[in-house]
Amino acid sequence: MSRLRVLAFGLLIAAAVLKGVAGLLLGLTVVLATELLILRLQLTDGQPGNTNLRWPWRRKKIRVPFPSYERIAGDLSWAHYSVRDFDHGLRRRLLRALEVRLSDGSGIDLAKQPDRARALLGEHAWSVLRPGEPARDDRGEPGYELRALDDVVRAIESLPSTTSAEKEHP
Repeated sequence: MSRLRVLAFGLLIAAAVLKGVAGLLLGLTVVLATELLILRLQLTDGQPGNTNLRWPWRRKKIRVPFPSYERIAGDLSWAHYSVRDFDHGLRRRLLRALEVRLSDGSGIDLAKQPDRARALLGEHAWSVLRPGEPARDDRGEPGYELRALDDVVRAIESLPSTTSAEKEHP
């Protein structure tokens, strides 16, 4: 690449000396065309037939060994932006965890026994999760802070589990 640049600048100087202003314009055109060619080759990994551009500022896609973890982390990070992002992401996961924990630990069906589930879960967590209500689509209303989400997770974790129920009733 540097040889191509040296040659182009050499032609620019020679054209300017031999032809004056017209030569200078021709030489600048050659230099510009050379720089564009170099840029094009850099963006395509130096493969002239490659039509897939490689933008240097574009983030590389990293293969993650635990893609589900990445999705959960993404849902968690979006949960505070709006109630829509919370409802369509993390809330669904938390409701599923709540259903499993209630069913396995206490034999409570969340859909059929919401009053018992509400009493076990607590008002704060219930008001955040809003079981049985549709997901909201309002991006104007802010989501939940990490502390509130942590409280909800703690409330779900504090529910009786199968292992603790088996330990209490052998």
